[in-house]
Amino acid sequence: MNTLKRFFMLLIGPTALLLTIAAAWAFSARTAEAAGPPPVNLGTAGKFVILTKTGITNVPTSAITGNIGASPITAAAMDNVTCAEITGSIYGADAAYTGSGVTTCFKGAAADNTLVATAVLDMGTAYADAMGRTAPDFTELYAGDISGQTLVPGLYKWSTGVLISTDVTLSGGPNDIWIFQIAGDITQADASHILLAGGARAQNIFWQVAGGAGVAMGTTAHFEGVILAATGVTLKSGATVNGRLLAQTAVTLIQNTVTRPAAAIPTAVALVGLPDVNGNGTVDMALLRVRAGSIVAEIRDGLSGALLKNSVFFSNAFTPVAAVALPDADGNGVSELAVLTTRNSDGHVAVEIRNVSGADLPRRISYPAGFSPVAMRVVSDADKNGVAELAVLLSRNSDGRGVVSVQNIAGTPNLHYIWSAAGYTVSGLQVVGDSDGNGVPEVAMLSRRTSDGLIMVQVGNAASTINIHMVPFMAGNTAIDFTAVPDKDLNGIPEVAVLSTRNSDGRQVVEIKNAAGAALPSTLWMAPGLTSTQVEAVNDSDNNGVPEVAIRSTRISDDRLQVVVKNAAGLVNPNVIWYSPGFAPGSLTILKDTDLNGTEEAAVVMIRNSDGRTQVEVRNAAGSPVAKHYWFAP
Repeated sequence: MNTLKRFFMLLIGPTALLLTIAAAWAFSARTAEAAGPPPVNLGTAGKFVILTKTGITNVPTSAITGNIGASPITAAAMDNVTCAEITGSIYGADAAYTGSGVTTCFKGAAADNTLVATAVLDMGTAYADAMGRTAPDFTELYAGDISGQTLVPGLYKWSTGVLISTDVTLSGGPNDIWIFQIAGDITQADASHILLAGGARAQNIFWQVAGGAGVAMGTTAHFEGVILAATGVTLKSGATVNGRLLAQTAVTLIQNTVTRPAAAIPTAVALVGLPDVNGNGTVDMALLRVRAGSIVAEIRDGLSGALLKNSVFFSNAFTPVAAVALPDADGNGVSELAVLTTRNSDGHVAVEIRNVSGADLPRRISYPAGFSPVAMRVVSDADKNGVAELAVLLSRNSDGRGVVSVQNIAGTPNLHYIWSAAGYTVSGLQVVGDSDGNGVPEVAMLSRRTSDGLIMVQVGNAASTINIHMVPFMAGNTAIDFTAVPDKDLNGIPEVAVLSTRNSDGRQVVEIKNAAGAALPSTLWMAPGLTSTQVEAVNDSDNNGVPEVAIRSTRISDDRLQVVVKNAAGLVNPNVIWYSPGFAPGSLTILKDTDLNGTEEAAVVMIRNSDGRTQVEVRNAAGSPVAKHYWFAP
């Protein structure tokens, strides 16, 4: 068996991990790599998805994920939001809330009254902070009409209102910051959308709105970010929000979905599974962080946790976006690690590759200007020359259209481009194997149709004739993440699994379909009370012949991390894994059996709340949930 084949057998579990390295308000330090201004500190107002001074008006049925509150007005001013419509709690200035007669979601004790009153004060402080920022990067841009534009991170200032009549894209990295200072109102047209690209996160987007009318969202419009309004926020029927509505007067809802942003993920941390670096028979791992001004991969033994090597990549002039493990391409018998980055000064996209042991032997790959990086994966020799390829998904800055650049990781590049269909924006990349039976592995792009928001996975050959085929997913849903799944229905065709949120009520589901041919879908609905943000494939941990999907979620009540492992062909024997409390959890990586018991493991980077110390907590995907803890240098 050749080296390339051995490498891919060792790494059956996913080895590429998007670096969701958001610098959220809840953390006291922000990475130097973030573009844009420092974030706005919401204080205790960040505990609420809707917070007002004069109440919430609601025409049912709405779906609200997160806590809501009002003060100093009586809690009766929220009576037409019922407990059935909220996943979270209602906090009031007194005990007057009655709702529909069911008050189990209401918190009106003295301590709760104090909490919401303090949060309203913090809301005012956050508003003043956002309004008081100086030295804007952009002033009076497009005379306030940002319709159809793509906006990069930065501080924006308008002496007028802002108009959104067609889709607007905010393109930047997961820890980049946007602050919009608006002297007038925000007016968003029916069926228009604010879209995020390049890993941008709603929790890092702040809209400070001083106008007398406040914010008005049209029918079925979609909004992203934290609204800090001097007056009110009004949503027309079917409008959706991923963010927070923090209003100095009232919030008006009409059959809307309002979802708090996903919990903050630890700053500048990623975990990548590696093949056996030191020859002791187990897979190893690399923790990627920004330390002492450089991107550092701390490589540790999967069995003992012993430090094997610190490998230094780009300097702090670059921001990491994604990382993958690579097979030995330079013929020295050592596997490699690739890190995808953007240069902070101009957004230039580049990959640096280094050996995971011995001499680094670095080499770099550069990509065209005018694009932002989205994701990176490794392909198992699509052009049959004995060398694996690197697939990098880029989003064109001008219109969000995606293209996958596939090239050999060493030797002649043999460059191959796979464009997404026009009229779509892209947000994710996977390698799905050979779904069309021509012997060539394929890449799959997670995309969204700009005309109506339909989720579409676009699958194309990684070499030779592209042969794009389109796999649609649930209409009326918003995609969160996706993964490639081995053949669950044993028809010889690999599948793709999409995690999405239903816009009408915020319910989350994983939908699995064949990557080609008849869809043969499976649907795995998530339990209420959780916010799910990631899905990964697991290679049959319970030995029933069916692969599984692992879904990373946080419990809304306390942000504790849960990973649930479900069979991809149905809800058979789900394994629910809880992780240690007292930590801020990062992203999920599936490791190939570090404890040699024949079961893959679910590994999560965790930051201890008390002191910021980093650990990787690893638990079996099936059987005993006993944890292994790998502590890393401060």
